[in-house]
Amino acid sequence: KKKDKEDEDKDEKEEKDEKEDKEKKKKKEKEDKDEKEEKGKKKDKEDDDKDEEKEEKDEKEDKEEKKKKDKEKEEKEEKEEKEKKKDKEDEDKDDEKEKKDKKEDKEKKKKEKEKEEKDEKDAKNKKKKDKEDEDKDEKEEKDEKEDKEKKKKKEKEDKDEKEEKGKKKDKED
Repeated sequence: KKKDKEDEDKDEKEEKDEKEDKEKKKKKEKEDKDEKEEKGKKKDKEDDDKDEEKEEKDEKEDKEEKKKKDKEKEEKEEKEEKEKKKDKEDEDKDDEKEKKDKKEDKEKKKKEKEKEEKDEKDAKNKKKKDKEDEDKDEKEEKDEKEDKEKKKKKEKEDKDEKEEKGKKKDKED
């Protein structure tokens, strides 16, 4: 009977030990699993943090790039605007000069025409005056000649008359 009791105790102890071993094993497995999970979580977090950091960096770089591009675009547009403005000013200046030159040319031509007309008129007037002077001289010459002839005729008549009178007187005497 004592032996049975011993056996029973032994069995019970074995069973208890076995149960404890199982529980220890189970506990250990759970701890290992938890540790593994914890490590995994930690790694995931590190990876997430890294990804986030990279994303932020990329975003920052993109922003910088965009800023740079925008600035370049703005500068290019400003330059183009300035060039356009300058071209317009140059064009306006050229137009103004052309207008001025045309006006001056017109004035010059007008003056030349006026001078030509005046010269022509002066020449006509001179011709007319010369003709008038010539006619006057001719008339004066003619009148002078006529006067001379009249004077001559008169003198001859006077002489003839005198002679006639002398002859008459001689005859009377």
